[in-house]
Amino acid sequence: NRGFFLARDASLIASPAKTQEESTEDALYYQLAEDRLAGKLEERVSENELMRCYEVPRTTLRNALLRAAADLWMERLPGHGWRFLPA
Repeated sequence: NRGFFLARDASLIASPAKTQEESTEDALYYQLAEDRLAGKLEERVSENELMRCYEVPRTTLRNALLRAAADLWMERLPGHGWRFLPA
């Protein structure tokens, strides 16, 4: 009943690396924001349009869009459309 003891210093243990999909989603998330602020994207966009533009699968795109919606700078429209909210 004394807990656990590590054989080496905890600061030397590497944290789990992000998967390729997670890093792609992060990059897409930031690219969407940059492109919108630069005026490269309209206020309303479709998932198909974004998939072609960024050449990513729907699941990667959808995860990035859902993250943007959770951060309150995008909202989902009926169907497969999305709208950028005022920043």
